[in-house]
Amino acid sequence: MNFLGIDLSAVKAGVVFLDESGRVVSSKFVETPRKSRGPTSWRVHLMLKSLKHYLVGERIQDTDWCALEEPAYGAHPMAYHLGMSFGCVQELLISLCVNFFFVNPISLKEFVTANSRATKQEMKLRAIDAGVLPGALEAAKCRGADDIADAWGLANIARVWAIYYLPALSAWLGGTDPCATILPAHLSHFLPANQRLIFERTEKGRAKGLIHRPERFAAIREGLIFGVRV
Repeated sequence: MNFLGIDLSAVKAGVVFLDESGRVVSSKFVETPRKSRGPTSWRVHLMLKSLKHYLVGERIQDTDWCALEEPAYGAHPMAYHLGMSFGCVQELLISLCVNFFFVNPISLKEFVTANSRATKQEMKLRAIDAGVLPGALEAAKCRGADDIADAWGLANIARVWAIYYLPALSAWLGGTDPCATILPAHLSHFLPANQRLIFERTEKGRAKGLIHRPERFAAIREGLIFGVRV
């Protein structure tokens, strides 16, 4: 089993592949060539071309699940081009039959650091501790270190989803309501509370975890696109 995390921006992306044990199989920072000129849409095209070349070269079609960081359009000065990038990447994943889902930035920080307001430096420190990035001094000079750290967190979320939660929610793939599924109690022995929280969160009695949001999932191989059977 392989899992993929993509931290995508308008003209750059961090990408990490993990195996079932959580070992990094491959990682890469992809961006528009620095000397490229022309309109932003052309720069987006160049970045996506490089990203596709890398993903196909790493046999993305053998990936079980991919997690994408949900875009924060309201805070992004290139929202239009960010939407362009996300649309193209989703089309690529769908065309290659790769299951994927979205994770918002707050949940990503909470999963990796147990702090929903974690800084980029704290995210990088977790990636350094895991051996994904070099030491602190080298990481400070490493172009795209922030993106690689986020992509590593996303790939881990995809891994936890597929290994621990998906078997418990197999009824969801049959089209039934995941809220009605009882999660196995033994998950608390394998996962820390902050990692379980992003999947099982409830606020004021309302279910808001990932397992309650089938519209965030595209289970291509099971014939479900964002919770709708196709």
